[in-house]
Amino acid sequence: MVMWMLLTQTASAYDTIGAVWPASSMPISYTVQAELGGSVEDSAALEAIQAGFAVWEDVDCAGITFDYSGRSDSVWGQVDGQNTVFIMDSGWPEEASMLSTPMIITNGAEIVEVDIALNAQHFAWDIDNPDGVAWYDIQSAITHEVGHLLGLWHSSVTGASLNPMMAGHPEAKTLEEDDVEGLCSIYTGAA
Repeated sequence: MVMWMLLTQTASAYDTIGAVWPASSMPISYTVQAELGGSVEDSAALEAIQAGFAVWEDVDCAGITFDYSGRSDSVWGQVDGQNTVFIMDSGWPEEASMLSTPMIITNGAEIVEVDIALNAQHFAWDIDNPDGVAWYDIQSAITHEVGHLLGLWHSSVTGASLNPMMAGHPEAKTLEEDDVEGLCSIYTGAA
């Protein structure tokens, strides 16, 4: 079993982590931490998180589906068999300059668990008027991190959701052609 916290691959267009969810894992279940950090009202933050997952379900060629399984008392960094989303306003586990991060657990070429964390300890989050400079967008950051959850890494394509410069920017709520091509390249025939 391998745990990935940070990957440093150089991307030319889309790149992958070399592991995917097995077809038997569909729908991929995820939970959201019981008490979200940050300043965004809880139900609005939850709606933005769910929208970030839903964007990837709309990619027809991949057959990806998710199942929101409610709130969880999971702890960041704990391998517990749950895919959990965190908005952390204390105890950020990475460098302060990181906006968000995935914790990806693999077993060979199969993904078995992914937790996602947004950094509310060092960054301000919003859903109504994010500018990607002082206020970051929850949905677009989740869209970016769900790409990692699915086995994609960073893209060098300007505007792609998986371009690391786009994470948290409101323009990255939707997928660009490069994001779609990357997903379809690793889940072809899953539908």
